[in-house]
Amino acid sequence: MASPIKRKNIGFTLVELIVVIVIISVAVITLLPRFLDLRAEAQTQALEDVQGQIHSLVAIVHSNLLLAGLNGRNPNRTDPVTGGGYFGNEPANNPYRNSCASDCYFIYGTPSASDTTIPSLMSGIGQDQEIVFAGYHNNDWVAEGVTGTPIVGTFSFRDNVILGARPGQNRLRSDNCFIWYSGARADRSYKTGIVPCE
Repeated sequence: MASPIKRKNIGFTLVELIVVIVIISVAVITLLPRFLDLRAEAQTQALEDVQGQIHSLVAIVHSNLLLAGLNGRNPNRTDPVTGGGYFGNEPANNPYRNSCASDCYFIYGTPSASDTTIPSLMSGIGQDQEIVFAGYHNNDWVAEGVTGTPIVGTFSFRDNVILGARPGQNRLRSDNCFIWYSGARADRSYKTGIVPCE
């Protein structure tokens, strides 16, 4: 009679499984903060790229409005905050008359910080895009020369924004990870900056 074949036990013991779980947990705890820092750095870099596009847009808009003679105060409007700007559909020689009409408002030859102006002029920013208008923020940048306004417009990643029915109702989820922007005033150029992601 043949002897039964002995099978070698190839499974893990409970102690071995616990040791492996502990090692994996320590690795995750050690590496997770580094991963999160890299994610925040990547998001901040992406915002810097968008801010660069905003700089380019402002330069183009300013040149076009300067050529049209619309880079100063609108004599038909006396708004004390904006200095009396132009909607995109006024006057007849406005170069943005057909492209964004009343969705755009220009202050001293620059896009305003309204919820529709920059999104109307720049692809990649909009209610259905990854970067959205993120609402208005108290002007915390007076020391950086942002004078003549109590608020600035903000732009952030869609997942950092509580979306409203209209862009003007959007709000930031957290007070970091956004671009802030203010159009020019009579005594200063436009201003923009970034609050880094955490």
